[in-house]
Amino acid sequence: MTSEIGYSPSEKVRTYAGALVGFMFDGTDFLIISYVLLPLVLYFHTNIATISFTVTLVNIGSVIGGILFGWMADSLGRRNMLIFTVLVYGSFTVLTGFVDSIWQLWLLRFLTGLGLGGEWGIGSSMVNEAWSEKARGTAGGLLQSMFFAGQLIGIFVAGYSLAQYGTMTGWRIAFVISGAISLLLLLLRFLMPESKVWLGYRERKAKGELPPGYDTRQSFVQIFSKDVRRWTFFGTLMASAYLFFSSSFIVFSTALFLAAKVPPLAITTMIVFGAVAGMAGQILNGFLADRVGRKAGAVLFGIIGILTTATFYYTVVQRASFVSIFAYPLFYASVAQYFAQGFNGNWPTWLGELFPTKMRSTASNFLFMVGRILGSGLAAIFVPLSVGFGGLGVAMAVGAMIGAVVMTLAALGLKETKGTKITPL
Repeated sequence: MTSEIGYSPSEKVRTYAGALVGFMFDGTDFLIISYVLLPLVLYFHTNIATISFTVTLVNIGSVIGGILFGWMADSLGRRNMLIFTVLVYGSFTVLTGFVDSIWQLWLLRFLTGLGLGGEWGIGSSMVNEAWSEKARGTAGGLLQSMFFAGQLIGIFVAGYSLAQYGTMTGWRIAFVISGAISLLLLLLRFLMPESKVWLGYRERKAKGELPPGYDTRQSFVQIFSKDVRRWTFFGTLMASAYLFFSSSFIVFSTALFLAAKVPPLAITTMIVFGAVAGMAGQILNGFLADRVGRKAGAVLFGIIGILTTATFYYTVVQRASFVSIFAYPLFYASVAQYFAQGFNGNWPTWLGELFPTKMRSTASNFLFMVGRILGSGLAAIFVPLSVGFGGLGVAMAVGAMIGAVVMTLAALGLKETKGTKITPL
């Protein structure tokens, strides 16, 4: 229930379930490509850089899709765009399993990114608009944690496919299974009700009942208007810094473990423990958002990120040898670093509350997706270039520390929105 518009328990559950799908399969897609990276290199007789370029293309597609579908959701409706986005990324993920050339792989991964990019801001907007301000943070934290839940699904799908079908065919099966599952869950999207808050805004606009002077320009223009441009700037800075912090660690952690001669099965186990810790951190931050506020929760997790990164750095420079998982200091440091990923646990709630209904999906997608390509892209450049100054682990720690400090400071630039009542206007 909002201050003016009520949702039945059934409508809230259907809205929430439909939004969960997008967050979950964003995580699945993110992890599967890392698992099938080497099989793709072997199949296409190429190098890691060539295959890794697909990650860049997915991010570019996500930015374009995020802005495009966010604008369409603000203009044409949330529900229809969520149905379309899952059709896009699900279909192109399945088709990725049938590619025969590098350029086909690149094209289909870019097109997959278009669909994935639309998911985050639209899904979080629908949950924001359906949930009470008293429990919205908790709902957002659980929603964001589905990214790591999706990673766990990706571990199973990729592991099963490669084990059952081998290196040369398993990667194809992994993409087909992942895309097929997301398309099967499309039914949840058809059961979602349209946002009543957005419908209320559209009705007022159609009847000419908007307040005098109310800005009705396109939403991608309005996010830079004087009333909200501060939130656009600091929100994008916070998202970019967080993705720099996160990518500096997560993207390169497998390579760090392999270089330390950690067995592949142990690496998988460490990733599973890490994903569970990440889920716990995001859920906790969402819970805190309803108790102490969005900003306080973010700053707290920013400080946690600084401390866990310092611990990670100390552990890396000790260069302890791997004997077993639970006797390996880097395992505990890595799990702690995953827990600190909970910094973005209140984003589905906080970022959406910063903007009015007329631009909520556009703004949320812009902040998150531009932050993703800037933060992830810069981390992909910074960490490899810094390896010569102390090794991969030190480079990862330095990158993560820069990101942790900047994201914490950026959070201070945003306003507190706890208790915000979301209305059509």
